[in-house]
Amino acid sequence: MRYLSAATDGTLCFSQDGELWTMRPGGQPKKVGISIIADSNERDEVRRVVSSGVRSVSHSPKGKEIAFILEGDVYVTSLDYETTRQVTDTPEEERDVTFSADGRSLVYASERNGRWGIYRSTITNDDEKQFTYATELREELLTDPSQTCFQPAYSPDGKKIAFLRDRAELCVMDAKSKSITTVMPARYQYSYSDGDQSYAWSPNSKYLLTEYIGTGGYNNTDIALVQADGKGKIVNLTNSGYSEGNPRWVLDGKAILFQSDRAGYRSHGSWGAERDYFITFLNQDAFERFNMNKEERERFDEAEQEAKDKARKEKEDKEKKEKEKKEKKASKKSKPKSEEQLAKEREKEEKARKEREEKEAKADSIKNANPELDLRDLDLRTVRLTTASSAMGDAVLNKEGTKLYYVASYALGTALWERDLEKGSTSIKSSAVGFSHFDIDADGKTAYYAGGGQIKKLDISGGSVSNINFECFHTYRTTAELACYFEHIWNQTREKLYDPGMNGADWKSLHKRYARFLPHINNGWDF
Repeated sequence: MRYLSAATDGTLCFSQDGELWTMRPGGQPKKVGISIIADSNERDEVRRVVSSGVRSVSHSPKGKEIAFILEGDVYVTSLDYETTRQVTDTPEEERDVTFSADGRSLVYASERNGRWGIYRSTITNDDEKQFTYATELREELLTDPSQTCFQPAYSPDGKKIAFLRDRAELCVMDAKSKSITTVMPARYQYSYSDGDQSYAWSPNSKYLLTEYIGTGGYNNTDIALVQADGKGKIVNLTNSGYSEGNPRWVLDGKAILFQSDRAGYRSHGSWGAERDYFITFLNQDAFERFNMNKEERERFDEAEQEAKDKARKEKEDKEKKEKEKKEKKASKKSKPKSEEQLAKEREKEEKARKEREEKEAKADSIKNANPELDLRDLDLRTVRLTTASSAMGDAVLNKEGTKLYYVASYALGTALWERDLEKGSTSIKSSAVGFSHFDIDADGKTAYYAGGGQIKKLDISGGSVSNINFECFHTYRTTAELACYFEHIWNQTREKLYDPGMNGADWKSLHKRYARFLPHINNGWDF
């Protein structure tokens, strides 16, 4: 009961459950009949052309298009043209979109029927290569609709999908069979608000870096290494007792980059903290190379390349001798071959040689991305990269390990900074970059991010920022969207309140009581 008032004759007037009532002395309450006649021209759905409002992005490994979230829907646009394809069109919210390795599938989280789930959209026509120009897509729910699942990410090889279940349990799904493995139980994470945790796939898709409740308790997370197959122990890589986060794999998987407040203004009394970027090397060779000067590094790389070339030549010579031996033996038993036959054989052998070299190169890249991990004495192979603590955004370390590009807020405001690790110098590269998550391309030269409602393309070494323009339709459904917000708030409160009994409140009854007003609400103020 609300808004109680009384007339001079003792009649009471009040509201209850959104209705007006009166009650005379000694009588029973009577509902006041209200009729409102209005000439409303508002529509339940409004479709508009939009070219801004982007919240997050994910570029395709194929390099020709980029997916993004706009007003809770998934879109894909060309990097070269404004042509844009709408992937989802729902009043519910979608987020955390990522591409598969072949660029033919997208995974994302969507909160439908009041619960987050992992969905996948796939190009169905084999002749079509890009989402931007695809004529038909197939969407499927990958997770149990009774469980809360979000924050999906394809592995670099496209064979697995990592995600969070029930907000804290890190899981890995086989992209083909949909079988799910828990790689880190929920007790090692604590979620205060959705999206407040981060993890990262290793380049070879065998491991994940994740924030982890270790030495410092739930509010001072460490960085842990877990195996994607769920086997083996969880390894705490930082063990600092302070707060670490935003882990990234760098140097082809030989090291990790992360934020920490161990060196700056520390949050000992929950009053906030300032952070720095640190790097931890996962083997001694990578650490020693990092500490070489330019001259030493060049000589080291030359020697390493010479050793590889020598091993390859020895292998080729051995194969050539074996081939000549077989040919000599075969020539004694067979008739001489024609020039045409010999040409075909040489062509076949050349093709086989190229395929073998490609296979070996791929094997070498996998080996380089997954060195023999030496996880002992990691604190002795941990280096602070930034020189001044601050509020830190995302960061990129170049492939050579000589320059760190990071977003930080100092006296001059938020900007993209370059730390030259060889020269020991720090300088501003761009003041047009804010706090955003960088989606970095394969060669580490370009980062894509959402800024000011636009899709931004950052030339990392040059510091220049440009827009990737797009144009698309979006359908606004105010009433339906408010109903989704209502379900989101009701479900999240039910799932996260410290008391499963909802402090004695009949939560289902309250849902029914308030949900009946939703059809009559068309603005945020009344909601």
